[in-house]
Amino acid sequence: MNTVAIVEDNAVMRKTFRQWIDAAPGFRCVFACATAEEAVAEIPGSSRTLCSWMFICPGNRASPARPGLKEALPTVQVIIVTVYRNHELIFQALQAGACGYLLKRSSPEELLKAINEVLSGGAPMTSEIARMLVEAFQKKPASLASSDGLTSVNPRSSPCSQRA
Repeated sequence: MNTVAIVEDNAVMRKTFRQWIDAAPGFRCVFACATAEEAVAEIPGSSRTLCSWMFICPGNRASPARPGLKEALPTVQVIIVTVYRNHELIFQALQAGACGYLLKRSSPEELLKAINEVLSGGAPMTSEIARMLVEAFQKKPASLASSDGLTSVNPRSSPCSQRA
């Protein structure tokens, strides 16, 4: 049984995510709360088995890259599910220990697939988020452009920016 904890500040979304998880064969939501602080305080002291999977679904009052979350719950695999498509927030979340990053418009099937992907050692993210990461890594700081000995590539001619 794959156990999931949900952190979502919107009560309606929290209930929806819990229903999606509980309705899926082989999955069970064992904890759902409104803040990462509540999760850090409640999950380790819970009489339940420590959850293996956690969604952090931040709203305006929460940060997708909550400092110390991975240190407080080192065995928890964090998948960020959010509306934010900001490069900075994506990098912060991944640096803080998230192993996946999805958008809230993901379907129930996509969310369950993401949990299974993490189980298999993957790092799930929507293709839109993956593209943003690729583009961010392809951008070269101006100070390195003339000193690294590499040929400058026009981003419009990059293989990743060409459409099939």
